[in-house]
Amino acid sequence: MMKEKDKGVKINDDLRKKLGKKWNALSKVEKENFMAKSKESSKQYSLQKGVVPKLYLQTRCSPERVIRVIEKLEPKQKAAIEEIGFGSLLQLRCRKIDHGLCLWLINSFNPNTYMLQLYNTCIKLSPIDVEFIMGLRARGFKIGMNKDVGHKNDLCKKYCDKKGRLPLVMLENQIREDKEGGNDFKVRFVLFVLGALLCPTMKLFVNRSFLHLVEDIDSIKKMNWAEFVLSYLVHGIEEFKKKQQSGVCGCLLFLMVINLHHSEIRFCFNIIYELTIYLCQIYL
Repeated sequence: MMKEKDKGVKINDDLRKKLGKKWNALSKVEKENFMAKSKESSKQYSLQKGVVPKLYLQTRCSPERVIRVIEKLEPKQKAAIEEIGFGSLLQLRCRKIDHGLCLWLINSFNPNTYMLQLYNTCIKLSPIDVEFIMGLRARGFKIGMNKDVGHKNDLCKKYCDKKGRLPLVMLENQIREDKEGGNDFKVRFVLFVLGALLCPTMKLFVNRSFLHLVEDIDSIKKMNWAEFVLSYLVHGIEEFKKKQQSGVCGCLLFLMVINLHHSEIRFCFNIIYELTIYLCQIYL
C-alpha cells in the first residue's frame, strides 16, 4: 500500500528498478503472502465499489474491412469467389458492428443450448440461420476446428509470412494485386474473410490452423461453412463468459443481424395481430 506522503509520486524507470530489486530480494513465502494480500485487497475494493458491468466489448469482426476489399475487385475475381461458394459475401452491405447491442446479445445467449433469449422469446440458433443470414452453405463436409499447421508445412511456406503468420493486411494486399482470380486468389480470399469477418480472433492475424481448410480448393464449395462459423462463434462466446475476457472471437455480424431479423418478424406479427383485432371489432 502506498503511504499518504507518497501520493502523487511518479513511477519512473529508477523507481521501477528499485521496486524490482525489493521484489527480487523477498523470499518465496514473502512473495506469496504479498500476492494473497493483494488479491484480498482487490476483492474488498470490488465489494465496496460494487461490480461495474462491462459496457463494451472488443472484436476484430470487421465487415467494413471486407467490403472495402470487395468494392475494388475485378469481374474475374468476383467470378472466382462465386465458384467457391462465397458469392453471397459480394452482396455484403452492413459495415458496422454495434458493440453495445452485441454485448447485450452475448449476455442473452446460452452457449450450452445455443439459445438466444430476445425479450420473451427464446430462439435456438442453427447452421440454417447462418445460411439464411450470411448465405453460407449449411450442408456438406463437416469442418474440424483444431488442426494446427506447422511452420514447415508447404501451405505455411507458400501463404504465410517469414514468421509463419497470416497478417490480414498482407492477404488484403495480395488479393487486390491478383487480378486473374486463380487458385491462390481463392485461397487468400477464404483466409481473409475467415480472419476479418467469419471466424476472427482477437489479433490482426488469421488463425494459422485455417490453412488446412483450403488445402483442397475443389472441396471449399462442398464444406459446411455455416456450421463451422456458428460453432466458432459459440466457442468464442463461451470463452468470453468463462474467462471474462475483454474481447470475443467469432462472427458478431451474424449475431447482430439475426436479432434484427427476428425483431422485424416480431414487429410485423404485432401489426398483423393488432389489425386483426381492429377488424374483428368492426365486423363482429
